[in-house]
Amino acid sequence: MFYQIFLLELKKSLKSPAFYIFLSIFFGTILTFTLITDPYNQFIGIAHGKEWHNAPIIIAQILTRMSVFGLLFTMVLIGRAVAKDFENNIHELIFSRPVSKMQYLGGRFAGGFVAYLLIFAGIILGFEIGIAFLEDKYSGPYQFGSYLLPLVFTVIPNLLLMGSIMFALATLTRKMTATYLAGVAFLAVYAIIGVMLHRMDNETMKVLLDPFGITALTVYSQYWTVADMNNLLMPINATFMINRIIWVSVSITILWYTYYKFEFVAFLEKKKKTTCHNIRENRTYRLQSKTTCHFIKKQQVLYVFTMCYNFLERF
Repeated sequence: MFYQIFLLELKKSLKSPAFYIFLSIFFGTILTFTLITDPYNQFIGIAHGKEWHNAPIIIAQILTRMSVFGLLFTMVLIGRAVAKDFENNIHELIFSRPVSKMQYLGGRFAGGFVAYLLIFAGIILGFEIGIAFLEDKYSGPYQFGSYLLPLVFTVIPNLLLMGSIMFALATLTRKMTATYLAGVAFLAVYAIIGVMLHRMDNETMKVLLDPFGITALTVYSQYWTVADMNNLLMPINATFMINRIIWVSVSITILWYTYYKFEFVAFLEKKKKTTCHNIRENRTYRLQSKTTCHFIKKQQVLYVFTMCYNFLERF
């Protein structure tokens, strides 16, 4: 049943206009960024210098930062995976089928997660198509690891963290308004954390406390030469891996908490409705019984009175 729910959620996401809107936004912004040769033009804090436009560190920074700034997409594709069932009042129909809580929540989350991950194909296409229209001096050879490493070590863990938070809020509150507000607050809090991390002197703590790995890319590549940027893949070391393990563990904990707290409300609502209905029926029955007894007593008194009246009339 997990596989069926997963495919259903994935197909719905891929047929949604929002998916193609987000894909187009990613593709258009990265295509524009790649084609711009002005070294003073910045995009989300990244500018082209003397390094290639498709340098591995540039690709890693873009993918990592876009995974954070795409929080709105996370709320729409992953956060609403369960909440929309309650918004459309179809949760009772779904819960009436032989599906477990793990299958239902897991399938919904996994379908939305994979759909959101596919949106990053727009970034890859934006880079590759943009490079095709640039002069040779602005680009270098294609390196598969330039995309693979950031996807594995930053994009997927970051989507897992944000997706678990948004999924938990939307699933447990069943209200997307609260989730949207929480998403905005989340970005605001991370901006404050970013400023605090920037002022820290301990680079190890900086890397460990950053939930998205942006600080690690900046710290470990700050002394790279142009040749290093053009040829070396994204920096990965023991501290960075510990950071990834910590925040992936946080994501798993949030998902476990969501699973633990989530309940099949349809059953509870049905039970409550049944209980209330039974109470109403009992009250109605007691009321009808009292009315019937009162009516019988009246009939009996009237019958006795009539008999006495008829008896007196004989005299």
